[in-house]
Amino acid sequence: MSVIKQLLSEERALLIPGTALVLASLISILVMQGHPTGGEGHHGEIASESLSMHAQMLTLRALMVFGLFAYAAHRGIQRPLVLAGSVALIVSTICFVGATTIDGYVMPFLTNPDHQIPRYSQIAWAQLVTGFGFTGMFATATVYALLSLDMMTDMKTRPLAIGMSGLAIASFVIFLVVTNNGMNLPLAFKIISSIGIWGMILGLHMVFTRKA
Repeated sequence: MSVIKQLLSEERALLIPGTALVLASLISILVMQGHPTGGEGHHGEIASESLSMHAQMLTLRALMVFGLFAYAAHRGIQRPLVLAGSVALIVSTICFVGATTIDGYVMPFLTNPDHQIPRYSQIAWAQLVTGFGFTGMFATATVYALLSLDMMTDMKTRPLAIGMSGLAIASFVIFLVVTNNGMNLPLAFKIISSIGIWGMILGLHMVFTRKA
């Protein structure tokens, strides 16, 4: 019982959200590997797989947002870089939910041959997914860059190292976004993997951080 009280104490306030961020980031990479391509199997089976996978991604995203907001609260929402990062996190979450919902729940219906949906409607919704996706990924990279810059102001070895890795990953994600005209699974996997890697790094930092 004393162990549980210690883990839930104010001193270890970042333990639970940090653990959630690590696990959600790792599992999101693994889940993304199983994204149905639509190249094989019956449409109904593919649609079912898509519904399940996107439901998992939405749940994992919620856990990641919980972890990131907990970190922002710990750092102090009044700090300019943290506040800006929190706003960017809201934008990225809205876009992620929009893109994931449309791709996972709307597109399987639109692409079902039995429904005979006009091709232009499918293209329009696909463009919306791309718009949400690119905006969300750019916003997420902005979140990482801003939180990294704020962390580096501590001028300590671990925060500096984590902050530099966050800036590197944010720069890589932005590079992928601006150099690609369309969304595809290999690109999405690269970006989500990059985002997940720094999520795990930050989450581990949170786990081992004690409140002063």
